[in-house]
Amino acid sequence: ENFQSGSYPAWTMSGDGHDSPNYYAGNWSMRLDGLRQGTIAVSSQGYQNVSLSMQLAALYLVTVEYCRAEVSTDGGSTWTTVVNVIPSQADGAMRTGTLSTGLDDNPNLRLRFRAYALYYRYCYGDNIVLTGTPIASAPQIEVNGSGSFGSVAVGGSATNTLTLSNAGDANLVLGTLGGLSPPFTLVDDTCSTQTLAPSASCMVD
Repeated sequence: ENFQSGSYPAWTMSGDGHDSPNYYAGNWSMRLDGLRQGTIAVSSQGYQNVSLSMQLAALYLVTVEYCRAEVSTDGGSTWTTVVNVIPSQADGAMRTGTLSTGLDDNPNLRLRFRAYALYYRYCYGDNIVLTGTPIASAPQIEVNGSGSFGSVAVGGSATNTLTLSNAGDANLVLGTLGGLSPPFTLVDDTCSTQTLAPSASCMVD
């Protein structure tokens, strides 16, 4: 997100104060004052090695005022500061903060620019970059059941059921089951040549 469209319709704005797209030296940013804040929901689901960077600048801050860029990993219940700009840094220069821990495979990320100042003392949020690498999908076969038939009388028979399940997150392609030597045979086979979706299963007797 770099606000180069000159608007930010995906953001939720709240708090006492003002916000507006700000254009300066060929660049757009989000300008806030007072206790105004802008929040956006994002997702890193399916990605690992996720890294976040955010930029923030300020003008005219005094005493205990500040501007913050923050991230939440729990849908907005708690927040971690990525960039904090204090009065001694309120020179209009963009400052960059990065975070690369705790962000992997999370559908509940929230990003926020927040002002804590009087009116007309400004915070400028810009240039959010969220990157990561896809998590590789793979099937995982699980077999439940016993291969033991116990004691079987001469001329008698016994049947065991094995359940094959796909505990992975990609389709599991099964070949033709076989290779049994007499006196063993497959009585009922719902697995051979099947494709098991994640969490699906089949049975062999």
